[in-house]
Amino acid sequence: MNLFKRVCFLYTFQCPAACAHCITNSSPSRKEKIGFENAERYIKELAGNNIKEIHFSGGEPFLFYKEICSLIELAVSLDLKAYVVTNAFWADSLNKSIKILKEIKRCGLKHLGISTDVFHKKFIPLDRVITLAKASKKTGITYTIQMVKAGHYMQIVNNLKKRIGPYEKFFNDILFFNKEYFKEIEGIEKRLQRTNIKRGRCGRSLMIVVTPEDRVLSCCAGAIKSKKGSLLEIGSTREIPLSLLIEKARSNLLFKFLGIWGPYGLYEELKRGKAERLPGLHKFNTSCELCVYLLSIDRFREPVIKLFKTRYMKEKIACAEYLYEKNTRLSNKTR
Repeated sequence: MNLFKRVCFLYTFQCPAACAHCITNSSPSRKEKIGFENAERYIKELAGNNIKEIHFSGGEPFLFYKEICSLIELAVSLDLKAYVVTNAFWADSLNKSIKILKEIKRCGLKHLGISTDVFHKKFIPLDRVITLAKASKKTGITYTIQMVKAGHYMQIVNNLKKRIGPYEKFFNDILFFNKEYFKEIEGIEKRLQRTNIKRGRCGRSLMIVVTPEDRVLSCCAGAIKSKKGSLLEIGSTREIPLSLLIEKARSNLLFKFLGIWGPYGLYEELKRGKAERLPGLHKFNTSCELCVYLLSIDRFREPVIKLFKTRYMKEKIACAEYLYEKNTRLSNKTR
């Protein structure tokens, strides 16, 4: 079972927006950044390590557009697919957007993620998202518009469809709830969708994330919110090369478990083991909230560590891996 084929660089926490729901708490005042030389070294380490994709996110990567262009060019030269997520703050004219996209396409970018929703709209006009979508079509770069399901998000969906025609979209649930932030947007509290704690695998837990503080994390959501020393943290590139940290993550039974059964499965295992003071699921709005709680709270740290040292858990994961590999082989034969 080959985990972690994708790496995400949170290239910077600086951003022209300060969205209420942002899991990295990015804003114009933040200056943290991975830096070009560090990112260049990381990408070279990834080559030949069975990594297939590199994603640049933040913060806002296009604040450092020239650096991102060069890093994409390097990644593509090493047979890695590159993706960038942007909030389109820079797309204030169609001609300018086309010029920039043509340049980044020459570097090897083929797909762009564009973020917008009721939170982003407070800082970035929807017209810029529309302009960037039109420029992407004209330059042949595919794109996905991604947004969270909150507030009058369907008005945004329909407005975009009316202005740019059919488009690929990706919806995120709000991963962490903070009602104090949501008061900034009129009536938003009444239109937040509580997410059921989902059974089954967690796809977010299968991405390596590198932050500007040199932290290497095991997912692109909950781990970012977790405190240092959380069981979701793999290590630091200041101490261990990124390539070795990835190998460490691939052998981690907890990460494998989350990739198969998710945070709900972990909760059920702790409940079965009679973990003390385990709160009811109704206390959590999302799977990410549940995961961060279970893996960051000190009183659960030891029970979780012990659980993944048991013969029962090792055999359970080994059986799941065997079935996964068997199904993969059968699937490849029928293609």
